[in-house]
Amino acid sequence: MTAPGDRRDELVAAAATGHLADDERAELERIAQDDPTVLEEVESLRAVADGIAGLDGWHDVRPSAGLDDRVAAIGVDVVRSPTSRGVARWALAAAAVVLVAVGSLSTVAVQSWRHDGPPSGPPGTLGAVEPVRVAADDDAEFGDVDVSASLVAHTWGTEAVLAVDGAPTGQAFTVWLVDRDGDAISAGAFLGSSVEINCRLNAAVLREDVRQLRIADAAGEIVAHADVPAVSL
Repeated sequence: MTAPGDRRDELVAAAATGHLADDERAELERIAQDDPTVLEEVESLRAVADGIAGLDGWHDVRPSAGLDDRVAAIGVDVVRSPTSRGVARWALAAAAVVLVAVGSLSTVAVQSWRHDGPPSGPPGTLGAVEPVRVAADDDAEFGDVDVSASLVAHTWGTEAVLAVDGAPTGQAFTVWLVDRDGDAISAGAFLGSSVEINCRLNAAVLREDVRQLRIADAAGEIVAHADVPAVSL
């Protein structure tokens, strides 16, 4: 039995996070009879999910004050659903598995560019790719890791584009953008790998409010950071 790619990926992701219904489990078993690699994918992605789910210190993330005020000014209510720490961990792991299953480590809401490439301009230009210099913290064992980072300003927040080479395989790291008030807004997470990691992560903070990019380990210790130039308004 074969299944469309989207349905196959959906079943693999559900199996990897332990959320298959009985009828879905039977469906996956029928697919596996013709394609044994399905079960191999489930085991591989389950390891990814378990690694990210092991992260500690997750919080209910709020948009930055500047973005909150701008949304309020146009008369739209910002709805935040209170999530328990356990649910937040599962949601992150599930999202990671789905994204890996479709061959992407990007977050979902990435604004696409036209075929002629992104625009250019000074820091804060909407859609422009702005390289920032990432440095390992003195007390962190992150000196052998090569990190390239850029920021992209969007109307809904700021995108962090990372290329990470040499991060310890299987270890989890979180990415944060720090605003002008010193508040850290979560942009997402990644797992170290033996191959270069390329990921696009999004945070609910306007580029004009961002002052620093931080990378932290699973214990919450900052291992690398990049100071971000102020945007001229």
